[in-house]
Amino acid sequence: MEQTNGVTVKGTQEGLMVQVSSDSPVEQVLSNLKEKFTGDAQFFQNAELVLDLGMRPLQEDEFRALREVFDSSGIRLKGILSDNPITKLLAQGEGITLLGDRSIMSSRVRVDHPVKQQRLRAQDEMKSHLRQERQGLKKEPALFVHKTVRAGQKVHFHGDITVLGDVNPGAEVVAVGNIAVFGALRGVAHAGAEGKSDAVVVAIDLKPTQLRISDCIARAPEKSKDEVGFAELARIQEGKIVIERYEHA
Repeated sequence: MEQTNGVTVKGTQEGLMVQVSSDSPVEQVLSNLKEKFTGDAQFFQNAELVLDLGMRPLQEDEFRALREVFDSSGIRLKGILSDNPITKLLAQGEGITLLGDRSIMSSRVRVDHPVKQQRLRAQDEMKSHLRQERQGLKKEPALFVHKTVRAGQKVHFHGDITVLGDVNPGAEVVAVGNIAVFGALRGVAHAGAEGKSDAVVVAIDLKPTQLRISDCIARAPEKSKDEVGFAELARIQEGKIVIERYEHA
């Protein structure tokens, strides 16, 4: 096993594996991988590697930059191991094999804590919703945003919007239909923008600066420590927006 500044290379039953530290900056990881692959170019040339990202979350541009390091070094990425749902969705979108437990939203780590179990179940239901949209089972048009929506950016669509990432403060997502965020919703979200009062907003971490559904406006309430980690759904009930834990019937 060889370890260099957050990057570990070792042999496993599935072949040669590169493990990436979850706390090292992405820029440092990319630099260290380039240095390692260049320094041992003969060893790594035409090699097949498994990439273990653990719980590390990656944005779309970071994921592609990481894959580019492998491609430019003549290394084939055999597959990835990941416990992060967003990273898994990005890998699947890029056509990369998910090794180990291949369920997009499941974890290779045993989960016994009831809060974590609730969160994983909510994520599985959101995954089912996403799969139905991809298979064209929903009548409404759907837009998939495969990246984080950053401050100053605005996404507007005449249908449902699914964000595979975060919605940062200063960003805005406006949908005529529903809004689903596979990450943290910290910016402005407006579902049912043309008066659709049965529209909903659901997010793994729902804490927007402003939340609108049809003509109703609200802000997300402060959460206690016990409430953190639950996916939540916002909808209109009796003329006002209510927020509740997301539990698919």
